[in-house]
Amino acid sequence: MKKIIMKSMLIIVTISLIALSDGYFFETLAQNITNSTSCNPFLDSKLNLTIPSLKIGNNYFYVRMTLYKNLDDPQNIYWKLENYNTGDKCQKPAILDDKIGITISNLSYGDKSLQVNLDWVAELTDGYYWKLNKTALTSADFPIVDTDQSKCYSNNIEISCPMKNKSFYGQDSQNKGNTPSYTDNGDGTITDNVTGLMWQQSPDFNNDGLIKADDKMTYNEAIANADSFDLAGYTDWRLPTIKELYSLISFNGIDPSGYNGTSTSGLIPFIDTKYFVFGYGDTTAGERIIDAQFASSTKYVSTTMNGNETMFGVNFADGRIKGYGTEPMPGKGIGKTFYVLYVRGNTNYGKNSFTDNKNGTITDSATNLMWSQDDSGAGMNWEKALAWVQQKNNEKYLGFSDWRLPNAKELQSIVDYTRSPDTTSSAAIDPIFKVSSIINEEGEFDYPFYWTSTTHANWSTTSGGNAAYIAFGRGLGYMNGSWLDVHGAGCQRSDPKTGDSSDYPTGHGPQGDAIRIYNYVRCVRN
Repeated sequence: MKKIIMKSMLIIVTISLIALSDGYFFETLAQNITNSTSCNPFLDSKLNLTIPSLKIGNNYFYVRMTLYKNLDDPQNIYWKLENYNTGDKCQKPAILDDKIGITISNLSYGDKSLQVNLDWVAELTDGYYWKLNKTALTSADFPIVDTDQSKCYSNNIEISCPMKNKSFYGQDSQNKGNTPSYTDNGDGTITDNVTGLMWQQSPDFNNDGLIKADDKMTYNEAIANADSFDLAGYTDWRLPTIKELYSLISFNGIDPSGYNGTSTSGLIPFIDTKYFVFGYGDTTAGERIIDAQFASSTKYVSTTMNGNETMFGVNFADGRIKGYGTEPMPGKGIGKTFYVLYVRGNTNYGKNSFTDNKNGTITDSATNLMWSQDDSGAGMNWEKALAWVQQKNNEKYLGFSDWRLPNAKELQSIVDYTRSPDTTSSAAIDPIFKVSSIINEEGEFDYPFYWTSTTHANWSTTSGGNAAYIAFGRGLGYMNGSWLDVHGAGCQRSDPKTGDSSDYPTGHGPQGDAIRIYNYVRCVRN
C-alpha cells in the first residue's frame, strides 16, 4: 500500500449511530461494497466504510476503511485504512482536518442530523487508525464550533496546561469540541464543514482588493443589499444572525486594545485568515485599528445609551460581541457602518431545543449539550470558577462528574436575544433556566455576568489577564457621569481574572465597561 500524506483534510462520513445499554454501535446504511456513482460515503453490512470522494490537495480518492475491533480496548471503536484509488470529483467531497481527525457531518439519525468525530490514533506498522470520539456527537442543526484556543493561562500569563484537581484546570484549551474546519470553494465562498453554513469570503464590496472604510455599510444597507447580492451563482444570501456570525470567532486571536502603533502586521485577528479575508479599522479614514465590527441581523430588543436602536455585532479585531447603535451619530449624516459577510444555508443554525430533564439539568438537543439548571448563586473570580466546577465534579453534582466551565461559544449559544431586563423583566435566557439576580452598579435590579473558560488574550505583557464573559443582564458602562446599558444583554466582553472591582469606579475602556471580576458560573457537559 502506498503511503498517503494527509494534510488539512476532513472525511465526511454518512453512518447512523445507536446507543445501547452496553455501548455504541453502528447501524448499517448500505448492504454492498461495490463502487457507487453516489458521492455519499456508506457502510456495508460488516460496517466497513467507503468514501467515494476524498479530496487530498487537488486530487480525489476513493477510500476503503474496515471496522477494527481492538480486543485490548473493547470500549472504543476503531477504523483502519485498507486501500484507495482514484475517485471522482464531487461537489462536496470528503476532506480531513489539519489534525487528521475525521468529521462525520450531517448524519441522519431519526428526525435529527448528527455530527460524529473520529480522532486520529496513530500510524502503526500495519496501517492507519481512527477512533470514534463519543464525546463529540452533536446535532448538525446547531453544532458549536470550538473556540480553537490552544494555550493555557494563569491569572496573567501563559502556562503549561495543569493537571486535574490543580489550579486553573478545566480551561478552554483542555476541553476540545468540534474542530474548526473550512473548505475554500474557489469561487469567493467558504463552506464551514461543521455548521454547514456557506460564507462570503471577503468583505471587499467595491472589489479594489483592499478592506477599507468604503467597503462598510450601515445596518439598513446591510439588510437591504442581501436581497440583491449574487455570488458564485447563489441568490439566497442573508445577513447572519449574531449566533451564526459568532460561530466564526477564533480565540487564537490577540486583542489589540491599548495598542498605540499603526502597523497591524504583528496582530492576530479573531477569525481564520487562512480562509477569510480580513481588514482592521481604516486608519486612513480616521478609524481606530479595532474598528473591525461586523454586522449581524440581530437587533437588541431593548435600547442602549438611553434610547438608541441597537444591533449586535462581532468585532473580529478585538474578539467581542457588543451592541452598536444603528442610527446616525451626533454630527453625522448616516448611521455607524460595519463590515459585512453574507451567509447562506442551514437556516436552523442558532435555534435551541431545550428539555427540562426534571433532575436539575437542561438538555439542548440542538447542540447536544447538557446544562445545570441552577447557576452558582454567587460570584467568584476566574480561578475560583474553574475550581468550583472541579469541586462539583468531585461531588458528582446532579449525578455527573464531567462538568466543565463552558467556553465562550458554548455559553453564548444559550443566550436568548428575544429577552432583556427592560423588555421581558428577565435575563437574556430561556426561562427554563434559573438565574440569580443582582443589584447592579446603577442600583438597579439586574442579572449577572457569567464566566467562560476562555481567556481573552491581549497583546500586553499580561497577555492572559482577562477572560471572556457573557452578560445575561444589562451590558453596563459608565458614560457621561452615569451607568447605562451600553452593549446590551447578550454581549460578550472580558473581565480581569483577579483583583478588586472597586479599583474601577467608572469602568474600563471607551464605553466604561463595568468591571466586576466576581462573576457567576453555569456548568455544562456533553
